[in-house]
Parts: sequence; C-alpha cells; structure tokens
Amino acid sequence: MWVMTTDGFFSAVQHTDKPDSVLVRTRSEVDAVNLCVWLNQRGQMAGLMRTPNADYGWRVLVKRTVWGEYLAEAARRIDYPNFKDAVAVRQGKRRASVYAEVWATLYALQRDG
Repeated sequence: MWVMTTDGFFSAVQHTDKPDSVLVRTRSEVDAVNLCVWLNQRGQMAGLMRTPNADYGWRVLVKRTVWGEYLAEAARRIDYPNFKDAVAVRQGKRRASVYAEVWATLYALQRDG
C-alpha cells in the first residue's frame, strides 16, 4: 500500500515474520520520524530502522491495528481543499512538486482509459 499524507509518503507491506504487523517503509527520514512521533504520542514505542542499501532507506515496524488507526486519523485530519497545496505549506514546495509529478504520472491512467 502506498500512502501519501501531509506527514509523508509511506509504503506499507506485510512483515514476513510477524503477521500482526506491517513494515512501513519510507524514502525520507523526516517521514519516518513523523510516523514515529505519532506512534510514540500514543504509547506505541516505534523503532526507526535505517536501511541504506534497500529500496526504502527507513523502516518502522507497526502493529497492523495501529497502522489502521494512523490511516483513520490521517483521514479525519483532512482540513484542506487541495492536497498538494497543503503539502507545500506543511512539508515545503519541493515535496509538493514531487507529489505533483506522481499526480501527473497517475493522471495517465485516467487520460488513457
């Protein structure tokens, strides 16, 4: 699952050895830290793993139910009429530009039918 929020970009996959957990991977340390802060504020101790030789440079192990809570809260926190503009305010114009590139690439799915 790929998820873009105003906290960051995350790729969540099943942990191979822990069926009750997902491995949330990020390409930005800031994104991983944002997730860890959210987890720690809820009493969920999160360990940030640096994986410089992997396709995602940072990983956080999260209980599946807690990941669901994060997603639900991220949805409840939507307070903007334009996602890319909100990202620009909260994470900077460079990040918003990257997200706009993803938007443009995915737009081909709609355009091309």
